[in-house]
Amino acid sequence: MDTVTLVKYEIEIRYKEKDKNCYGIIVQTGEDEFVGSGIHLQLKFRPVHKDDVAVVRQVLEGTMKGGQRETIRLLNGDESGSDYTADIPGRHYYTAMANGDFSAEPAWFYIPELEQVAGNGVAKHLVEAPGLYKVSVLTL
Repeated sequence: MDTVTLVKYEIEIRYKEKDKNCYGIIVQTGEDEFVGSGIHLQLKFRPVHKDDVAVVRQVLEGTMKGGQRETIRLLNGDESGSDYTADIPGRHYYTAMANGDFSAEPAWFYIPELEQVAGNGVAKHLVEAPGLYKVSVLTL
């Protein structure tokens, strides 16, 4: 676990997968807004003023297209942690190579216990990559 302070928030960073690579970067882009990129992280926001409480208002997963951040999806509570944390899980893709052709598709419903096989019998391999997330925080 690490802790960083950015203006009015102390951010506790937890590494969710102890046996995997966990890394990321957090940039404050507004008074109560952050952009984070990483994999296997959980962020907990605490106001520097101890009388206040911080809650995560919204977590948007995105990508970069043409130099602009584009939202892919809104993470709901069970995907983003809770009202008090923002999970930065990273992105998962299934990749396959057959007859010299490469394919990759998002693994929206990643279930590690299931072997993934393409329709033509070619095994799909899981690739993990850092995700891009916009996190909005509300101080009460």
